[in-house]
Amino acid sequence: MSIETVIFVCVALSTTVFGKDTRIGGGDDTNNHQFSYHASLKSIYSNDYLCGGAIISKKHILTTAYCVNIGNIIYSDLMIQVGTTKKSNTDGLIVFPDRIFSHPMYTGRPSSTTNKLYNIAIIRIKETLPFNNYQNKVMLPSMDVINNFVGTLSGWSTDLNMANVPMDRLKMAIMIIIDMNICKSSASFAIYSDQFCTYHERITLTNSDNGSPLVSDNRLIGLADTSQQILGHEQLFVNVFSHIEYIRYIVGK
Repeated sequence: MSIETVIFVCVALSTTVFGKDTRIGGGDDTNNHQFSYHASLKSIYSNDYLCGGAIISKKHILTTAYCVNIGNIIYSDLMIQVGTTKKSNTDGLIVFPDRIFSHPMYTGRPSSTTNKLYNIAIIRIKETLPFNNYQNKVMLPSMDVINNFVGTLSGWSTDLNMANVPMDRLKMAIMIIIDMNICKSSASFAIYSDQFCTYHERITLTNSDNGSPLVSDNRLIGLADTSQQILGHEQLFVNVFSHIEYIRYIVGK
C-alpha cells in the first residue's frame, strides 16, 4: 500500500466520520457509555492527569511501562479514575494500585536479542471493579494487527491554547494502521517489533496520551506510546498482542 493511498484513506475517514479537526485535543467528545474501558492514571497529590490505560478485568488496568516508570513514581503516588469522560466531574470511581507489574524485560531500551521494547505494564488494583454501563473491560486481542486495520483511540490529550492543560472531556479519533516501512522512513529513531504505527493527518498526541487505548472490533490492539514523537502524521503504539502471554499470566495470578 503506497503512502498516497494511506493518506487518501485517512483523509476520507476523518472527513466522513468527523468532518472537522479530529486531533484528540480538539476532536469529538465522548459520552460515559462509549469508552467504558478507558482508565485515567492520576497523581494522588495534585490530581494531575498522567497517562491513559484500559480496564482488562475487574482487578487489572493495562498501560505502558513508561507510564509507571516516569521519574520517581511509586504505587502510593497513583490513583486511577474510571467511569467518567469528564475530567472536572466528581463522578466516576477512584481506585488504587495494589501492585504494578512492569514487564520484567522493560528497561527503556530494546532487547538486543528480541528487538522488542517490552513497554507494557499491568496494574493490579486493591478494589474489585463493579462492571456496568460506565466502567467495563475491553477484550484482549485474538490476533496480531495487520496493515489497514482501523481502530478508535480515546484520550484526554492537551489543549494547546491553555498552557498544555489536559482537555476536560475525553476525546476520540479514528486511526488506521500503516506499513512499518512507511513509519520507519519518517522516524528519526528505531522502531521495534512489538510496536506499530498509525496514520491520521489531523491527529497530534502528547505525553498525557501515553498508554491511551486503541480498540478495533471491541478488542484492545494498542496503547499509545508518546515517549518518542515521529515528526509527521504517524503515531506510535505498543502492540498488545506481542505481549498477550505475559498479560494473561499476570491477570491469571
